[in-house]
Amino acid sequence: MDRLRSFLNLERGEEAPTFLLFAYLALVMTSYMITRTVRDGLFLYKFSAYMLPYAYLGIAAIIGFVVSVYVRFSARVGQVAVILGSLLFFVMNILLQWWAVRMQWAPVIWIFYVWTSIFGIIIATQVWTVANHVLDLRQAKRLFPLISSGGILGSALVLLCYVESNAIRRNLVPQ
Repeated sequence: MDRLRSFLNLERGEEAPTFLLFAYLALVMTSYMITRTVRDGLFLYKFSAYMLPYAYLGIAAIIGFVVSVYVRFSARVGQVAVILGSLLFFVMNILLQWWAVRMQWAPVIWIFYVWTSIFGIIIATQVWTVANHVLDLRQAKRLFPLISSGGILGSALVLLCYVESNAIRRNLVPQ
């Protein structure tokens, strides 16, 4: 264990928080990459690429408002409550949007496109907010590269799964 700790540049007691942050970022990036892939596939299935600038404008118009509300809300209720609440909110949203896609509700494609960008910004920020609360400055400088590799792993896992399987398209795009 000492050899592994030395190789990873970990000090005693840092194994669990580092592994949990690594896993958290890996899961966050996995979920974001999946939603982004589905988002792009659904959008291009229904609309031409010429409609993408309108989606980008929608993202730009809404994201500033959402982030400002998020920051004000987190200052009032505390970071732990905001993180747990927003993760639950995102899970409920993705289930509702999946249902709306299955019901072929036309506006859901636009909503999902914008929502995915908001989702990606908020959940990635939350990982680093948690890391900031768990680690001090000295630990952060040493451990952030290791924790960041969890994001790379999560993204790579999605790519490998996507190459191996066509299940995302088969299950989510209405026939």
